[in-house]
Amino acid sequence: RLTLAATNEGSFRRRTYFTNTAFISRHQFLSKTNSFPTLSPRTTLLAAQESRTASTSPTLFNPREPTIPILTSMPEPLPPLRNYYYLLRHGQSTANVEGIISSARSLAGSSEHGLTPLGQEQGTKSAGSLVDLIADDLLLENGDGASFGSIGKSTKKVYFYSSPFARAEETALKCLEGMRETGEVVKKIEELGLDVQDDVILVDGLMERFFGRLDGKELATYAYVWPVDMFMPTHTAFDVESVAAVSTRIRSTLLD
Repeated sequence: RLTLAATNEGSFRRRTYFTNTAFISRHQFLSKTNSFPTLSPRTTLLAAQESRTASTSPTLFNPREPTIPILTSMPEPLPPLRNYYYLLRHGQSTANVEGIISSARSLAGSSEHGLTPLGQEQGTKSAGSLVDLIADDLLLENGDGASFGSIGKSTKKVYFYSSPFARAEETALKCLEGMRETGEVVKKIEELGLDVQDDVILVDGLMERFFGRLDGKELATYAYVWPVDMFMPTHTAFDVESVAAVSTRIRSTLLD
């Protein structure tokens, strides 16, 4: 089957962080890199101090969000997958416009920090990009039987999975709307024989990375965390959810 994961976790195109809504297929992951801000000496020292303090904490769960575990290692690599996966970065949200980090778990199921009119437009337009990516993968499949080795013949069913954050769910709904109502997209779906499911399935495992004490702060404070992630994926400086914790729940979500 074909699977779409609509998620608001991170972006593989940081340079167009505020306005870019784009699909990235699984085989494109390794070609994308993140651009991190340059840290000042003072910020480097602060991040290092926070990381050392967090690494010696005896707590097994995040002190600000007890549902998030503190892990000491990255998860095992994923086994071969049987589906196609496509990630959609949410459209412009009100939090993007405000220039603040929005990651509190209390946002799940609420309407806070949803899409702006521009974000809604981006979500609708993303439908064409999704169908184009699916078409490319089906073309490869028809050429050699299975695009990625472990993936068998596609059933051509398309499922939408989303974070329960408003900006992600609204983006998924707008993309689905675009697949139902945009003329040229509808035509291509019919030509490909796709079976697009009507519902958006909300999955907690796809939620935004939790940024702890930085939640609600200006976007520039990402610079306290991202560079440290590069060499210490288990760090929880500023009570953030570690890269290891995010990777573990995403892995579990995919395998479930």
